[in-house]
Amino acid sequence: MSDWLKSIIGYMLIVSVTMQLIPDKKYEQYVRLFTGFLLIVIVLQPILRIRSANSYIENKIAEFVQEQESLEEQILAQGEAFAEESKALQESEEEGIDIREIEQIQVEVKMDD
Repeated sequence: MSDWLKSIIGYMLIVSVTMQLIPDKKYEQYVRLFTGFLLIVIVLQPILRIRSANSYIENKIAEFVQEQESLEEQILAQGEAFAEESKALQESEEEGIDIREIEQIQVEVKMDD
């Protein structure tokens, strides 16, 4: 905000000096037109900064969405690979490979004080 005020004050000083240095008054209307456009640009600077910040945020959101889609594709590919491995294991089990179930054993540990 302070930079914006400094720009307006600097603008006012430059316009004042320029208006005093004009050799012929018939050029005054052209100088006022040009300085008026310049004043509009200076006044709109904060709004233009906000718009550029919005586009920055939009770009970051787009990058995030793209990264999320990439991760989803990777997860799907891993799921398909897992399904293929599972199917291959089931087929190998049917061919006669003996896959035994793991027995559950309960162990109780007591400590003496």
